Amino acid sequence: MTKNYKPRSKLIKLRNEKGFTQEQMARLLKVTRATYANYETGYRAPSLKVVIEMKKILGTTDDKIFLPDNDTKSIQIKEV
Repeated sequence: MTKNYKPRSKLIKLRNEKGFTQEQMARLLKVTRATYANYETGYRAPSLKVVIEMKKILGTTDDKIFLPDNDTKSIQIKEV
């Protein structure tokens, strides 16, 4: 394992709540199961196109599902 290994348990939780297996998610996203599994483990980051489709499938608008659980930083946009 690399030091960058950071499971995305929020992503896993949403997938499980929808009742999807990794294989089903992979098919819906048109990627391999191994690629999808790497998204969940944090070994790989999905493309923007895949992120948008994944959020539609999972029924969420929360971008934080792609952050590791131990990442407490939040992105704040300041008005100009």
